[in-house]
Amino acid sequence: MDLGIAPRISRESQTEAVQTMPAHPDAVGYLCDLSSEVNEPWFQILCDRAAVGDASVLDTATLAGLRGLYLRTEEYIGPGPASPAIAHPIQAVPEDVIERLSGFRHFKLLGDTLEINFTKRITLIFGTNGSGKSSLCESLKTLATIESPTRPLENVRVQAPASPEFQYKFRSDGFQQSWTVSSGYGRTRC
Repeated sequence: MDLGIAPRISRESQTEAVQTMPAHPDAVGYLCDLSSEVNEPWFQILCDRAAVGDASVLDTATLAGLRGLYLRTEEYIGPGPASPAIAHPIQAVPEDVIERLSGFRHFKLLGDTLEINFTKRITLIFGTNGSGKSSLCESLKTLATIESPTRPLENVRVQAPASPEFQYKFRSDGFQQSWTVSSGYGRTRC
């Protein structure tokens, strides 16, 4: 039977409940509160730098400025006004992904029967040590960057190393293409 009796909540309990609610959605609000509480210009600049993510490394000029603020020989006027956001239209970049790597010849120790089809957005490559995971990554890197590799790409374990090559196909390509050292590094478009 409900007698309509509810526990009485004191004002102190209500105040405690309100105080346990977060005052700010993130740490920046707490930094601003702390900066106001400490009310020192040298501390304010540190809080301002932390709030914009620029406080992990302080250069010599900033340290000298902090020293001047601490000794009260300099003045901190606060962060400059935020520049107005300028809307720039974003050009749509057609998505292009690699679909296949195959036909490895003289490329590190990767065998000519190896064929990898990238049919999913994420492909996990795993294997034992020495199975070719890093070599496969090197082949992807030759297509992704114009930098020459720091390590040899040819199979250095054979008596007379030949020029490495492999086949690749991007989604936008109508056909499979060959990569060789003479074709250069990085994928170029006509």
